[in-house]
Amino acid sequence: GVHLMDHLFDLYPKMDSSYLQVKVIGLMQVIGTHSITMKELKRFFGLLKSLPGGFRPEHSCFLIDALASMAQKEGPGVFFHLDGKQSGLLVPVIDKWPGSRGYTFLAWVKIGSFVDPKGVPCKPRLYSFLTVDGKGVEAHFDEKRELILYTHNKKGRIQSKSTGKAFNPGVWYLIGIQHSCPGTFSSSEATR
Repeated sequence: GVHLMDHLFDLYPKMDSSYLQVKVIGLMQVIGTHSITMKELKRFFGLLKSLPGGFRPEHSCFLIDALASMAQKEGPGVFFHLDGKQSGLLVPVIDKWPGSRGYTFLAWVKIGSFVDPKGVPCKPRLYSFLTVDGKGVEAHFDEKRELILYTHNKKGRIQSKSTGKAFNPGVWYLIGIQHSCPGTFSSSEATR
């Protein structure tokens, strides 16, 4: 199907108004920051093609700025804001956790602060997936701002593993946690 970007690329060279062309570039930038295909990216670069005599197109600076802006996007475009006070995502009860193959948890995470409004250090929880009888997995940050992974097994034992790297407040991190289960709760790994 034809997308809005395709219409804008077709419309751009036909415009007589320089003002409108700049506005269309701005619109392409907003749309391209959200999502852009390889075909659309090639068409965008095509707008930068030199004119006869080696001259640059009239709006080259705007086009380059738009491309740079698309490439510099940091963090997710949509997110949940969880303030830590009775906030979280509720999932249905999981009868058998984590199943026979394990799980992968992948999320963009930004911790606003590791200190509560009263100045007391806090340990933000990333997730807690526990069954009624206490088996499952948890992940939270400790006083060193490191992510700690916990495994609660059926014998009531808790195993923990640290990422060993401090997370800075106010910075987006893409966190991937993989837990494999050749045996019951055998290993967890986290990357950032």
